[in-house]
Amino acid sequence: MSKKRRKGSSGGGFVQVFNYIMESAAWKDLSVGARATYVELKKLYNGANNGRLGFGSRGAANVLGKSKSMANRYLKELEDHGFIVRQRES
Repeated sequence: MSKKRRKGSSGGGFVQVFNYIMESAAWKDLSVGARATYVELKKLYNGANNGRLGFGSRGAANVLGKSKSMANRYLKELEDHGFIVRQRES
């Protein structure tokens, strides 16, 4: 028997992307894949791990269901548009 959830309860966390980000020219210039990568990356952020998110092309490829080269392209796109800053090479 499944447990009933309260109305409006998602059973987990959420990712917030502010309107000013989505209305920016940089966001509008991103591919859909890069936008999805950004959301997946934001899921990893917990408020205390800024600069220490281990999310390279392999991790992105796994969660997005894409190849490593495509995931790397999305991460590079986010970096080029200023949404992320690479802390170290893998």
